Amino acid sequence: MKNRLLQYSAASATGVLASTSAWGNIQYSGLINLSLNFQDGDELYIDIDGMSTVVQASAPAGADFRLQDYGGDEFDLYRQSSPGGTVRSTGFSIRDFSSGETIGVANTFSAGGTFYNGGTFDNSLGQYAGVAFDSGSGIRYGWLQLQFDQVANTINLVDFAYDDSGADIAAGAVPEPAHAPVIAALLAGSAAACMRRQQKKA
Repeated sequence: MKNRLLQYSAASATGVLASTSAWGNIQYSGLINLSLNFQDGDELYIDIDGMSTVVQASAPAGADFRLQDYGGDEFDLYRQSSPGGTVRSTGFSIRDFSSGETIGVANTFSAGGTFYNGGTFDNSLGQYAGVAFDSGSGIRYGWLQLQFDQVANTINLVDFAYDDSGADIAAGAVPEPAHAPVIAALLAGSAAACMRRQQKKA
């Protein structure tokens, strides 16, 4: 059905329950799990620095990437606008990154490429597409975690992230809470206070 809208955004969280994280330099979408069924004739658009995604028939403003049907058992990931985003590919195929692999300046990026039946993204989690895009302040590197099911003719965008400093990013990297050391210090102080109270009672 054309113009059927399924959207996730940091501002509204419409359609998907998820939350974004922005601690340190890594900007993280939170779990999205947004599926595109190519039989519906729609495409999946990703505004990576805007932390939003949408499935619909026409491109929204600000989209960096689009996932689209290429055939019965293939789909494409392409930049939506120029300069827009670019994708790490090997020939015409999207290069898959395993968790922890580096995505960054040493990689070669192109306008896009194809996933296909029998590729490493088939029915698998933990496989990442490496992307780069022009933020307006320079090139930023990121990843998209994707799950391709050619039997069901669907692609699932699990989550995504990018480093807003321009540094390389590890596939699957998510931010650590900046306040974690503070919480640890507070817990340690609370434990010490409890011990002092126990000693006074004794």
